[in-house]
This record gives sequence, structure tokens and C-alpha cells, in this order.
Amino acid sequence: MKEKLEKEYHRPVLKTPPPPEIAYLDLDAPLFAAAGAGEQVVYSVIAPNGETLGSFNSAKEHTKWLEESEAFGLDTQFDYGGDLSELTRETSYQVGDFEACTKSFDRIVSGWVKQSGCREWVGYVSKASGAPNFRYDLATVAAYKGKRGETHKPHYLEQLRKHVRELPNVKVPRGPVEVDDVVAAMSQKKRYKGCLIGVDKDGRGAHDTHILIPDEMDVPEFSSKKIVGRLYKHEKSGKVVGYGTLFWLYQSLQGDSVDKIPGCKGVGSVAAYGLLSEFDGVCASHLKDAIKVVAKQYHKVYGETHKYLHHTSGEELEVNGADLFVEMSHLVYMKKSLKDECFWIPTIYEVWEEIVGEG
Repeated sequence: MKEKLEKEYHRPVLKTPPPPEIAYLDLDAPLFAAAGAGEQVVYSVIAPNGETLGSFNSAKEHTKWLEESEAFGLDTQFDYGGDLSELTRETSYQVGDFEACTKSFDRIVSGWVKQSGCREWVGYVSKASGAPNFRYDLATVAAYKGKRGETHKPHYLEQLRKHVRELPNVKVPRGPVEVDDVVAAMSQKKRYKGCLIGVDKDGRGAHDTHILIPDEMDVPEFSSKKIVGRLYKHEKSGKVVGYGTLFWLYQSLQGDSVDKIPGCKGVGSVAAYGLLSEFDGVCASHLKDAIKVVAKQYHKVYGETHKYLHHTSGEELEVNGADLFVEMSHLVYMKKSLKDECFWIPTIYEVWEEIVGEG
């Protein structure tokens, strides 16, 4: 099967461009991580009567103690004589020094820049946690970012944000866009001289520029516009990763649990990878073929008529699978400017007519 696909889809041999010169950093994740360095997490063991038996500095230590105690049939550390199953764990936070946050942030940023090999860098950070953007108005099936559940907000988060915003290399996006959009736009503007750096997967779709996902790549990789993109399983984690337009199509199909983008109902990571992996590294001229594969899945699931209630207004909407594919595409696409629109939208409707015509 693989041999057949390689004959059907041309995979060009790409030239290696010069190394990047300027890095554009998505600083939202480092900001949150560094803010956490200013406090110590404490896991307390609580008895049925409310008494605190003791505490641990990590969940791993607590789990190890509990497993050992259950194996021996008795408490191995606090001399508790009751039923171990009745014990509960409570999480609290002890606030430390703010300086630990700034040092952690500087360490992360310097490590990223060094890994990229760039001489210069510019970072972008959100003006506030959960700041609204244009995607909130585009989402009809489910609320964009929705309810993410209760997440502990580090004590020094906003103080560190203020500190970071005052750094000479750091900027704050203006208008209803996200940091992801701006970082991707700036990096693509510089082409091979630019390097997009961040841990957020949204920016992976950028093309004609270097991309560095620090915990996944050893060095920056160039996302060439001459191919549809890359989509493969990471050799260590087994996660589906990649970049270029192909990764955005993958997101449009399987959705994004972090940003609450539903994707195509019933299609998870495994199925989406199975449908799109054949386009890994193929010539950009085959983009329409990749879009048609996704459109066929939307047609299979939703057909030519699908009704649902708008997640905020409650209004009943009647659409087809192509309309839903378009909505998901708008949500995952990173804008190059406020006027920029997802470029493969017209092709979705074009292939949809072909699919309907094929019966």
C-alpha cells in the first residue's frame, strides 16, 4: 500500500535553507510555568476526622507512600492505624520568592533562543489570561476554549506578566488576535530567516519558515510551502506531530481538546492520522486531495443536512458537512493579519460539490 501511495503522490526533495536568524517566541506557556516556580505545591494526607497526618512535596512521593502502605497493610510513615482507603489528599500552595519566577522565565527563554541558534529574538505575551479574540465569535458548535476546568492560577502570574511586558524584547499583541497568530505571522514574514518557537501546537501550521517545538525537536525544522506539510508519530512519545497546512487539516478533523474545538464527530487522533498520514511530505499540488479526504469524512458524518443549536444563542442552525469543516478550519488557522482569511476555504466547497456529485 505504501508503495502505491508513493507512486501516486509526488514527494519533492527539499533543499535545506540557511539557518534562522531571528526567533519569535510565544511566551504564554513559559510565563505560566515560570510563575509556578514561585510557590511550592504541598500534598497533605487528611484523616476522616479532618486531622492532617503529614504532607509531601510531590504527587509522586504521595503515590509511592500510599502504594507501599497498601502493600504492607499499614501506614509506613505517619503511624495511622485506621483504614487507608478513608484517607484523602488535599493540595495547597506555599508562596515563595518572586525572584524564583524571573530566574525561571529567563532560563526558559535563553534555553529556547540558544536551541534555535538565532542571534536575535522577539517575544509576545497575552495582555491578560483568557483575553477574548475573533475565534469566540466564529465558534457556533461549541464555545471556543469553553470551560477548561479548574486550573490553579500561580500566585505570581500577573506580577510576572507585568515584569515580562516591561522587557525590551517583549511585545503584547493588539486587537482581537492571539499570541499564536502574531508569532506565526511575524515568523512567516521573515521566511527562512525567521523561527517560530513555542509549545502550543496551533502555530505548527505556519509554512515557509522555521519552526521549533523545544520539547519535541532538537533543532529548528523548515516548514516548506512546496509540500502539503508533515504528519508523523514522534519516535519517543508516539504522539502525532507535524507542521504545515497538513497539520492544520489534521486539527480540523480531530479537533483540539485544549481549545475546545470539536472537529469532526467521532474522529480522534488515531483515525485522523490514518486518513491523512499518506500526505506526509507530498508536493503542495496535492493539497486539494488532502482537503477532499477530510471533506469526505465530514460528508460521511454530517451529510448534506445537519441541524444543531448554537452554543450561546440556542438558535437552531441547519448546515451541511462542508459548513462545519469550514468553521473548524477558521478556528485552527493562524491569521497573518486581521484581514487574512483561511486560504483553503474555497477548495472545501469545490471538493464538496465533487463529493455530492459522486453520490
